[in-house]
Amino acid sequence: MADTKISALAAVTSVVGAQEFAVNDAGVSKKASGTQVQDFLGKVVFAKLAADNTIASTTNEKLAVDLALTIGTWVFNYCVIWQSDTATTGMSFGVNFTGTQTNFVVEGTQFEATTAASTGATDQVHATFGLRSGGAARAPSTTAKIVGSVSVDTINANMLTIIRGIVVVTVAGNLELYQASELVGGIQVTKAGTSGIAWRTAT
Repeated sequence: MADTKISALAAVTSVVGAQEFAVNDAGVSKKASGTQVQDFLGKVVFAKLAADNTIASTTNEKLAVDLALTIGTWVFNYCVIWQSDTATTGMSFGVNFTGTQTNFVVEGTQFEATTAASTGATDQVHATFGLRSGGAARAPSTTAKIVGSVSVDTINANMLTIIRGIVVVTVAGNLELYQASELVGGIQVTKAGTSGIAWRTAT
């Protein structure tokens, strides 16, 4: 068939792993798949919570924002939007990994109005200097809570918790985000749009 300029070809809807690209391998024309290119550059996976998730229990419950991690070293980040309908009750979060890993460290932080010692009182609207407080862990868990809040500055208003870490994966699995009410009483909601992303270091 006759050669066609790339600019004259039809556009794909999206780039996927099965598509093929021309490469020059030491002067020899070959092909590479989208998956191979992605592996070379470093893979990125992401997830977004599609609908609000409500909880009133202090027992951890998994959120639908799993990140599927293959073998390699991954840096991950969750941006969590949440609300409480009770001023004296906040939310807590934890992270688990279902595969096998040799190194795992994670921390979670949120903003407080205080400039002194942490009180655990989340304050999302504070114009002056405040304090970022939180917690950390060196092992994944379905039950442990790495960051929590005992109260909120405004009921039924958006709060932000940032959770980030690194995991070295030796057997593929899912990175999971868990939520729980910090105290018994009231209703807490992790809001739609809460998102997670993980990127693997280039091979």
